[in-house]
Amino acid sequence: MTVKEISFGGHMLQLMPEGCIFWASQSMLIVSDLHLEKGSSFVAHGVFIPPHDTCETLIKLEHALKKTGAEKLLLLGDSFHDEKAYYRLDDKCRHDFTRLCNKYEIYWIEGNHERGFVPDGLTSYEELGLQDLIFRHIADPDNTGKEISGHFHPCASIRHKGKKMRKRCYVADQSRLIMPAFGVYTGSLDVKDQVINNLFEQDFTVYM
Repeated sequence: MTVKEISFGGHMLQLMPEGCIFWASQSMLIVSDLHLEKGSSFVAHGVFIPPHDTCETLIKLEHALKKTGAEKLLLLGDSFHDEKAYYRLDDKCRHDFTRLCNKYEIYWIEGNHERGFVPDGLTSYEELGLQDLIFRHIADPDNTGKEISGHFHPCASIRHKGKKMRKRCYVADQSRLIMPAFGVYTGSLDVKDQVINNLFEQDFTVYM
């Protein structure tokens, strides 16, 4: 996928192939579901996978920030995999995360995984309105505005040259946009699942 620019709520948004949105008029990068330290959480529960997801996700995030030239960063929830994840960061990852927080203007949306944890110096929002757009972690079934959310980690499958391809995706209609998960260890939920379908009254568009 190349960069796909769409109009949503009267604003032009760039859907990046990395799984984030660049809102150029606000110089803002929007990312959802980093799930930092998911690997170390698995290890603590006896599932032994390489616990390097945080470093890889932060490198990916910094690349997207530099690529777009964004000055603001909106974290749309579940930035950490659990409320104790920040304290499991190794020295390098903590340094890299702190550097991002100091370098960019951060908007921190509360996710369900952090369970109230907020990094020092940041203000947490349950939902945030900016330029007539509403940002929240989990889509509100009763939403009446122009809403951007995450949480569901949407993905879609297609057949290309005889092979099935399954990729993370954006899902959108005229009033709702659900972002893919950005973290490198995050799973996905197919857009055909009723959990996602029930949020849309009419047809929606999938951007893979």
